[in-house]
Amino acid sequence: MQISRIVWHKKFQGNTAAGIDDTPVNGEALDLTALGTFSRARLIIELGAVTESGKLMAALQESESEGGEFTNVAGLEETGEDVTGKSDTSIVIDVPAVKRFLRYAYQRSAANIELDSVTIELYSSTVAPVRQSVSVWREIIR
Repeated sequence: MQISRIVWHKKFQGNTAAGIDDTPVNGEALDLTALGTFSRARLIIELGAVTESGKLMAALQESESEGGEFTNVAGLEETGEDVTGKSDTSIVIDVPAVKRFLRYAYQRSAANIELDSVTIELYSSTVAPVRQSVSVWREIIR
């Protein structure tokens, strides 16, 4: 869904029940050339209930081909980052849109984590906001 000429917004997952993932969850590959000309991509993960000692790995990944190997552009620690006490907060990962294909990946481990939503926004901007809302727990800008 395109909501303006400078922002493309798509919610990939709604409420995902609390749980642990045996393997990383990879989102569908987006062909950026088919969506328009955007300079940046933003992954927004809204956390729901987080059980103490829950760990989360999350990243935006890129590749030159849809079936090619995807590599992390930026994200939380690949071994999982402790999200204890971070219920009902947000994680924002913001990266340059460089390669043709982009997708998200996440893995919940150690204890149950509920995801309220997983969204990707593509946009064109030369200025990032100086300060996010207090509900944004982590903001990673590359």
